[in-house]
Amino acid sequence: MNLIGYCRVSTQEQADHGVSIDDQNRRLHAYTASRGDRIVEVYVDRGVSGSVPWRERELREAYRAAVDFRGSQAGSVGLVAVSLDRLSRSIRDTLDLFDTAQKNAVDVLTIKESMDTSSPTGRFTLSILAAMNQFTRESIAEKTRDALEHLRKTGKRCGMIPYGMQQTSRGAPLSDNHAEQCVLHNLAGFLEDGGPGYGARLALKDLKGIYPVNPRTGRPWTLGTVANLVIRVRKEKSTK
Repeated sequence: MNLIGYCRVSTQEQADHGVSIDDQNRRLHAYTASRGDRIVEVYVDRGVSGSVPWRERELREAYRAAVDFRGSQAGSVGLVAVSLDRLSRSIRDTLDLFDTAQKNAVDVLTIKESMDTSSPTGRFTLSILAAMNQFTRESIAEKTRDALEHLRKTGKRCGMIPYGMQQTSRGAPLSDNHAEQCVLHNLAGFLEDGGPGYGARLALKDLKGIYPVNPRTGRPWTLGTVANLVIRVRKEKSTK
């Protein structure tokens, strides 16, 4: 089988300083070699949450590569990742990926769960594992929210400084970061004008047209960063 590999880490810090991407890549190649398969290409998402829809990540490009390869070569083609939670942490998103892949005869494989959707057992396993992954993610999120709420009530700041804010000195209260607030303001306008079909990839293109680099990092924008900001802006809008 010819395989398109996919790796993902959730935070930019992991992407910059961790070894997770290299480890995932190594495991993908070892796995395919043990099966006598071949990895054609590996796509990577750095600093992208698994809650971001797969169609707004590099995973979409990996899927397209699998479809294109199938159209040009004989034999079976699949998408492979180290674990199911690297692909997605949402039941709906996972099943959407699977249904889309199945329609184009692209199999989905994961190493950790020994899942292979080319078989009926693999397809059944996928639905069960997707439900378990979402339950785990929601349970962790609930515990995290409770812990953060406790720290806020005791007057302690925790976690990363939200985009759009800054802390001028240790222990000082947070204040607006003008450059980052401008980014959020423009992004909100893009989302409103673009409608429901406007996603992270279009937002990335439009932001680059105004801000060549991310004001926070001084480096070029990444799809993962923009995707996370899109989710945040949409969530804030829905709660108003």
